[in-house]
Amino acid sequence: MPYVIAVLVLIGALALLNLALTYGVIRRLREHTELLSGGAAEAPWPAPGKEIGAFAATTTAGRDLRTADLADGLQVGFFRTGCAPCQERMPQFAARAEAAGDPERFLAVLAGDPRELAGEIARLAPVAQVVLAERDSGVVKAFAVTAFPTLVLVGPGAKVASAGYEMASLDAAEPALAS
Repeated sequence: MPYVIAVLVLIGALALLNLALTYGVIRRLREHTELLSGGAAEAPWPAPGKEIGAFAATTTAGRDLRTADLADGLQVGFFRTGCAPCQERMPQFAARAEAAGDPERFLAVLAGDPRELAGEIARLAPVAQVVLAERDSGVVKAFAVTAFPTLVLVGPGAKVASAGYEMASLDAAEPALAS
């Protein structure tokens, strides 16, 4: 009989320990859910309405480009070598620029080794302005881009009208900026 009581006490203690640990895990999961759903992480592209910072760059055609040159409706694509999503978006961006027929309305910012980007430069140069940049270059910082690919539609006053990583980001601006 003393063995049965000892086993029951041990099982009861283990059940209480299990209950306490389960409660702790559930509480931590709730905390993490609140953190994740609270928007703690910022999008890796500029927010609509954000003013584009000052920069100076030179296109592959030798044209100087500054923030003041960013016209309303300019479509900007940021791409990097070794980036699989960039390899998907870059041809779509080039096709969009080619269909528009106005290279002044498109700017492709290519990050990486220029030797590795030769094919992309050859494809984009006839249909868009092309700037070679490093990840931390002035043009990348000016647009507040932290991930590749990023597509940005420039609005009035050199402000971001819309941004994202899908081609649809270039289609419509925020209603507040459209007026």
